[in-house]
Amino acid sequence: MLEKIKNLINFFKLNYKIGIITFFSLFIVFISTFSFFGLKLGTVILLIILIINLIWIIWAGTKIFEDIKTGKLFKGIDDILIISLLLAILVVLYIIASNRSVKIDLTAEKLYSLSPYTFEIIKSLDKEVRIILFAQKDQATELEKILEEYSKNSPKITFIKIDPIKNPIQARKYEIPQGESILIVVESGENKKYIRGTSLIEYKQTTYGPRATGIKVEEEITSAILNVTQTSRKIYFLVGNGEYRVVANTPKDQQDEYTFNTLKFYLEKANYSLEELNLSTTKDIPKDAGAIVILSPRKVIPIEIQDKLYSYFTNGGGIAIFLEPILGKQTYDRTFSINYLLTKLGFYVKNNIVFDQERFNPYIGRLYYILPYIHFSPITSDIRKKGLPIQLVTAMAIGRLENIEGSIGYRYYELLSSSQDSWGETSIPEGKENIVASIDDKDIKPPIILGYSIEKVSEKDQTKVGKIAIIGDIDFLSDYFIESMPGNLELALNSIEWVSKESGTLGIKPKSIKQEPVIIPSQADANLVLVLSLIVVPLLMILPGIIIWFIRSRKVT
Repeated sequence: MLEKIKNLINFFKLNYKIGIITFFSLFIVFISTFSFFGLKLGTVILLIILIINLIWIIWAGTKIFEDIKTGKLFKGIDDILIISLLLAILVVLYIIASNRSVKIDLTAEKLYSLSPYTFEIIKSLDKEVRIILFAQKDQATELEKILEEYSKNSPKITFIKIDPIKNPIQARKYEIPQGESILIVVESGENKKYIRGTSLIEYKQTTYGPRATGIKVEEEITSAILNVTQTSRKIYFLVGNGEYRVVANTPKDQQDEYTFNTLKFYLEKANYSLEELNLSTTKDIPKDAGAIVILSPRKVIPIEIQDKLYSYFTNGGGIAIFLEPILGKQTYDRTFSINYLLTKLGFYVKNNIVFDQERFNPYIGRLYYILPYIHFSPITSDIRKKGLPIQLVTAMAIGRLENIEGSIGYRYYELLSSSQDSWGETSIPEGKENIVASIDDKDIKPPIILGYSIEKVSEKDQTKVGKIAIIGDIDFLSDYFIESMPGNLELALNSIEWVSKESGTLGIKPKSIKQEPVIIPSQADANLVLVLSLIVVPLLMILPGIIIWFIRSRKVT
């Protein structure tokens, strides 16, 4: 036993060169890990090993001095030292690469890179933010790469991916709807923002149907971070012109047939602060207005108020307008209700109720319970792709002016429409229980559009875009109907959210996903690429070996 211990001691003493090389390599690794991770358990263990290694070298000191005198110290150590140095460098590079975002984004549109605007936002965060991607293990891997960039570039952001199938408890905790294959939750404190996977794609309507043209991941995520970290966004509901009430209860002597408590609940849950706005008593639209919602004014809105609303829109504000037919012998003209504002945008409304002999709800059996066609638009694309039906009741046709003045700079989207077997009845009866109609020459002919959305870039500030959504119904917003069809609540929330979205994120443009081949302009260029790839690059790889062989062959001779 003693003999074995002596042999082991002699081995370490005689092979001190291994100790020197090990110490050198471990020292580089320790300095690198300590600079990146600090004094943690792993670096402490590495330090202890380094100290033991140093003791080994000091203990073999007498043998080292003997070899220095005889010139044996550097014999055989040079090749080992070079190999060890290379290994140490590789370890350091691995540590840097795995803990610093040094990936190069070679995609033409920089799909995996964040914009300067996003960097500015996430670097200035003073609150903790969690980005949670709900998707199965092999799903959304490309999306995962983009979301990881947020956590890599801000110590305040944490990103995790959860498989809702393997972790149903977490899915229930965040109230993940069934059928959602990909969902992102951005949360900070009590504030949460839900982003559906389908809303991350930008579509363009073509003659062959909708086609995906870009991704909006950064735009949606950065906007969500702003929403959950800032104070509640304010939504003002216009009052004073016979509008239906959402924020405050209607006085008992003026009870409406509609209540909107469910809509109010979901808006407040989405981190909106709701207030009423009477522009007859308030001089200007408040600067903190995230959007203005107008629920079917039953009186004429004064022209000066409509001018204020138009100015608010053209300077980057958002307005959601929901209209309802007036039952009885009353008519809309261009000076009534909200038509003065609508004509500035290229629209108008006449008092009408849309009947549809093809798209009516067969379970109700009434032609004015419409299941409209859903178009691709910023508001309705997500609803359409998910196949969620929408039901409108006593809806109105939204008319489009033939000669739209000032339409340059505007972008229009159709939201909903009836079938070709429909009409807008202009002879309105006194009550809903008496609604029967037949088409005649005075009625509105198809195609009938039931909703539009409009965008206009602000002339004063090019980063701001004014938004207006117009839908010819308020029944679908009411407590009675809002959850009667899966798409009703979605349409209500999407409309208000779209017009209230932070305009600052317009600095983040959707990134194109079109594939462009590498184009070589000429045959000479093609030949150059061939020579470089088949001859020059391989020669560069073997050149160091040729040089070393040549030097050593000269030493031998």
